[in-house]
Amino acid sequence: MSTFHYDNPIAQTCNKVLNFSGAGRAREAALKSIKTLGLDYLDLYLIHWPGSGRVQANSPENSRLRKESWMDLVQLNKEGKLRSVGVSNYTIRHLKELFADCGGVRPAVNQVCKRHCQ
Repeated sequence: MSTFHYDNPIAQTCNKVLNFSGAGRAREAALKSIKTLGLDYLDLYLIHWPGSGRVQANSPENSRLRKESWMDLVQLNKEGKLRSVGVSNYTIRHLKELFADCGGVRPAVNQVCKRHCQ
């Protein structure tokens, strides 16, 4: 597979990982996305949702999975595989929790889909 290189400052790559991932699994998903797209890195990678579909919404397990997934993305950011990392649909509570222990990298974006918040 050849690697795609571009010099166009307008073209950027973005993808998302589900928060069910947890330790190691978010890293694996991001690296798979990079490989599948034939790239060396992604410009932006997001955690798609602050909760996990496999646990109850009020479970502390969600907080642990968020943190583990975030730390995977931070490590890939430091390795240059993800230029920026961010989140989707995080509430103020989720963001405060993340900011308290974000591994030295704050999210570049919180993409919010209005239909999820209604």
